[in-house]
Formats: sequence, C-alpha cells, structure tokens
Amino acid sequence: MTGNHAPSGHGPVHDLSELCQLAVETTADAILLLDEQARILFANAATSRLFRYAPAELIGLPLTTLIPRASGECGVVELAGLEKNGEELPVELTVQGHTVNGRTIHTVCVRDIRDRKQAEM
Repeated sequence: MTGNHAPSGHGPVHDLSELCQLAVETTADAILLLDEQARILFANAATSRLFRYAPAELIGLPLTTLIPRASGECGVVELAGLEKNGEELPVELTVQGHTVNGRTIHTVCVRDIRDRKQAEM
C-alpha cells in the first residue's frame, strides 16, 4: 500500500489513526502504554480479557499491579501475570521504550502463554 490508497485502486484507506486504533483494540495481545514511572496510561480491550480489569480501572496504576515482577526494562521475558481475582497466569512480556515530546513512554505487549506452557508439559 502506498499513500492513502488501497492496492488495485479500491479507493482511499481510512485515516491512519483510525486503522491503528482498530489494530490495537482488536489484537489478541494486551497492549499497555506506560509513563516514566511505569504507571499505565492506556490499556486496550485485550487487557480486560486477560487480566479481568476494565481498562479505565488500570489508568494510573503501576504495571506491577498486573505483572508483579515486571521491571520495565526493554526486551522480551516470561513472567507471571496476576488477574484481578489474584489468580496467576504465565505471560510473555515485550517492552519497548520511545521518546514522545521529550517524555519516555513504554509500549508493553502482553501475550497469554498458558497454552504454550501446557503443551510443554
């Protein structure tokens, strides 16, 4: 795809921000945005399904509410997540840092790896 047009002349693509929002809200993985103190600024719908919190409940809470041993360090790591009811679940955490308007923002993707862990047994 180039510019604002779909391949083969199928007409204009929607606003890119709308498409990005659609992708973030429909992905199976939890996506969070964190501030410099690792507090949650944004949580997508998959975060609710995975951890049993409404996204609005998470705003302002530390990432350690969901993943107690999370360090906020960039990279990929397997850790234990914590559902709202206190039940643990294995997750794969991918953290990337970005500078936006002079502020450090971290994007955190959280994948439920229960099925993978069960298959390994």
